[in-house]
Amino acid sequence: MSRQRPPDRLDRILDAALHVFARLGLGRAKMSDVAAEAGVSQGTLYNYVESKEALFALLMERFLGGAPSFPVEFPVRAPAADVLAARAAEAIAKSFALPKLDRALRRRRVVDAARELEEIIDELFERTVATREGADALERSALDAPELASIFYGATRRSLFVRFTHLVRLRCAAGHYRSVDPGACARLIIESVTMFGRHIYNDRDPVQFDLAAARGSVRDVLVEGLLARGATVAS
Repeated sequence: MSRQRPPDRLDRILDAALHVFARLGLGRAKMSDVAAEAGVSQGTLYNYVESKEALFALLMERFLGGAPSFPVEFPVRAPAADVLAARAAEAIAKSFALPKLDRALRRRRVVDAARELEEIIDELFERTVATREGADALERSALDAPELASIFYGATRRSLFVRFTHLVRLRCAAGHYRSVDPGACARLIIESVTMFGRHIYNDRDPVQFDLAAARGSVRDVLVEGLLARGATVAS
């Protein structure tokens, strides 16, 4: 007879794994760290996964939403490195979709460039905050896993820089934005949002202001700084 597993225990283990991988990364994390965070024994972990790599893969499946894309038979076995990277890439693509940015890149004419940029920055903030621990886990894990590094830094982070650079270049050419360096301004937008939507949560010195209100202020400064002189800032 198979051993019964409490239905909520796997969720608790995955929550704990996310915190540990976000703090330590895949290379430094130990199963004992996850067990301590989840409040279970290491033996209990091995009822679900055979290794921390298998646990990381299962965590990536959670980011995909819904049922895992592979048959779950406990304990889950560790996938090959390239399979793990592929799952991470799929999870990122699904959890960090930016449809407003994508629509803006396809738009040939802009009626209100200020409003468009406000909505894109708000969207970027929303996704950054929602995925901040997953992004921390991937970035720290990428330090020890070349396959994950190629996904996080190559296919994901650099792609975001390219898309925002293209947007700034398009709007500069149309006269909506000031005459600026598109790559530098794209990086300014992304890094500003990343700081206030992700990194600031890991600051050891707690902030003394309302983070939600701060995001609006950051957005407004970025929009007003990019708009061409004489352009109207959306209210």
